[in-house]
Amino acid sequence: MFMFMISDMTSSASSPNTIQSVIPTTQSVRAKSDPTWDHCQLVQDVDGKKSIKCLYCSKCYKGGGIHRIKQHLAGEKGDVLPCLSVPFEVKHQLKEHLNQVSGSRKRGTNQIRSEEDADEENMNPPIKAKGKGKTNTLDFAPRTTPGAQPSIKMGFAGKDAIHKADLAIARFFYDCCIPFNCSNSVYYQPMINAIAAIGPGYKGS
Repeated sequence: MFMFMISDMTSSASSPNTIQSVIPTTQSVRAKSDPTWDHCQLVQDVDGKKSIKCLYCSKCYKGGGIHRIKQHLAGEKGDVLPCLSVPFEVKHQLKEHLNQVSGSRKRGTNQIRSEEDADEENMNPPIKAKGKGKTNTLDFAPRTTPGAQPSIKMGFAGKDAIHKADLAIARFFYDCCIPFNCSNSVYYQPMINAIAAIGPGYKGS
């Protein structure tokens, strides 16, 4: 695991000290809007190579497009190192967006693949399309482990219920002055799972 993390940092995340220039958003050729672009920036080094820079920790990723930087900001473990400086609200928003994209893929679409292909070719931020059209999405529960299927109970949990649970955890962290990046601990999700398995009324010792 540690060798993988070191390899990821050296091969795909460039140093913040590298001389870079910001590419204007007007060069975009994509019409899709992705909330991730509000938290990252397209940059270009002296050799003309493009990469996407995280606005919170300044890490730059040259491969994987907007989907990879989204995984970085959402704290998804496995492909990239999670950002330790991203605000909790932003992390939660992008994690929900990843779950929605994952749900669309399960229903037979190729949304993730099209995102990655478009970003690899263009690596440009989007121009938000004007209009009143709405996209209907389904709420899917976050995965506890890579590849794991969400439980039936969590699958039917509404967005409000999930938001209330996340808000309760955030209030606990804030009240006890616990850094939000503690949620990146390998013991965090197993703790949540154990409490959820018991149900309401459990009092920790």
